Amino acid sequence: MMLLDLLLPSRQSRILLASKVLGCFFLMLGVAVGLFFLFQILVPIFGYLESGFVISAVLIALAIAFFFLAQNKQTTPQEEAIQKALNIFKDFDLESLLKNKPFAITLLSFIAGIILSQLKKSKIFQR
Repeated sequence: MMLLDLLLPSRQSRILLASKVLGCFFLMLGVAVGLFFLFQILVPIFGYLESGFVISAVLIALAIAFFFLAQNKQTTPQEEAIQKALNIFKDFDLESLLKNKPFAITLLSFIAGIILSQLKKSKIFQR
């Protein structure tokens, strides 16, 4: 998320955003308390310095793993869908299609109109 995204009006409601912020806060608090007690358990086994090293190594490894996971997914699904749609219509020349095949387009439009007129009574189009 970029800094400018935070300044734009959110699409989510304020309550939903506040609940996500509180959820992240309590998750971080729980992780901190858990790491404290893990440190306390490891001190008699390894000592202070080695226990701190073990916890730091685990946290650094997790951070590196998350960075690599975030790198692999550079585009959002919406951006991928937009790129696929643009690639489909990249070489689409509507003018030449209309000039070369007017009968096929007229027939296809007529058949699509008949099918859609029959579907207007189905549950899909009713609210």
